[in-house]
Amino acid sequence: MRKTKEITIDDRGTAKTFRITEMPATKFEWWIIQAGRALLGAGLGKELPGVNINSAEDVQEKVGNLLANEGLTALNNVDLDKIKPLYDQLLECCELKVDNFYTKLDPDTVDAQIESVKTLFTLRKEALVLHLDFLEVGAGSPSAHSAGKRGATINLQKR
Repeated sequence: MRKTKEITIDDRGTAKTFRITEMPATKFEWWIIQAGRALLGAGLGKELPGVNINSAEDVQEKVGNLLANEGLTALNNVDLDKIKPLYDQLLECCELKVDNFYTKLDPDTVDAQIESVKTLFTLRKEALVLHLDFLEVGAGSPSAHSAGKRGATINLQKR
């Protein structure tokens, strides 16, 4: 069964509840390999010492740890065309809850459901936290702790 969590976000004065669902294992494995390749291609090899891009376990551990420690800011130097699909896939893990019905978010329709860019960043961050909680690094996401689960710390602030 896929992990899920619900969070409520203030979207420009309106409290909106979202359900975030974990990607299937094979999809997230591919996601993390693509993130690793994008990071290496952007010259961030020093951030991933000795990573063997052909080893799923090595990529999962080292790229996962980098993303858990640096958050989405780790992707700052990556070509936008390479990271947009990764950002979109994180968003696709999210559903908007209205009257006990869920509407899946996707890049083509999200603007009709979300007003604030802060909400988008929060959703992507929380989707990443949900996926990386197996690493058990960092202090944890506040929403992960409130759900009684340990999560990864994601820092969206620029250094």
